[in-house]
Amino acid sequence: PNLHTCGETGHPHECVRGHLCNAAAIPPICQPVYSLPDGELASSYQLCQSAHIDPRNSECAQPGTTTMQGKGCTKTSDCVRSDTSFGECSCKQWWEGEGAPGYCEFTSPDTSRPAFREFQQLRDTRCHHMWSADRCAMENGQEDMLERLQTEEATNADPTSLKDCGSQILVELFR
Repeated sequence: PNLHTCGETGHPHECVRGHLCNAAAIPPICQPVYSLPDGELASSYQLCQSAHIDPRNSECAQPGTTTMQGKGCTKTSDCVRSDTSFGECSCKQWWEGEGAPGYCEFTSPDTSRPAFREFQQLRDTRCHHMWSADRCAMENGQEDMLERLQTEEATNADPTSLKDCGSQILVELFR
């Protein structure tokens, strides 16, 4: 339950569904996911309302700023934020061998998105903790909700564009 002590057994599912063990709290306690405001100590980004932890002090915080969004990269360490956390060096979808093969993407789960909140609630209340997202949606007849969530998650900062020849090939493939 909420605020129940945890951590002594080290069992990953010690807290009830929809809660995580916050090992940064003294003593460690079960807390609801995405519930802690900025400035609170957290052991997982999933405990923070902002879905981000400042690595300098282990507190929930807004993600640091960067000038690297969408810029070329070859490794994750090329994508640093002002708070010393890292974005992700994602592969460019249409890379043709020139320049860096990746781009810096600085995304955090957006807990204000309706599909994210809806699906999180579905998982917490109606799905087994070991089920995949696909199975959870299928077992509850919520494939459309999962599709909305996946569409929201697919939005990215890929700076490359689809070449004309690529557009023509896609048109041919999906007629």
